[in-house]
Amino acid sequence: MQRGHYLSTVYNNLPLNVVLSVEAVYTKT
Repeated sequence: MQRGHYLSTVYNNLPLNVVLSVEAVYTKT
């Protein structure tokens, strides 16, 4: 039942997750 809401939340957070991933990679280097 919550799958639709979960998916929409994930898709809304995709840009943020990408930014965090990129920042994590740069801070690691």
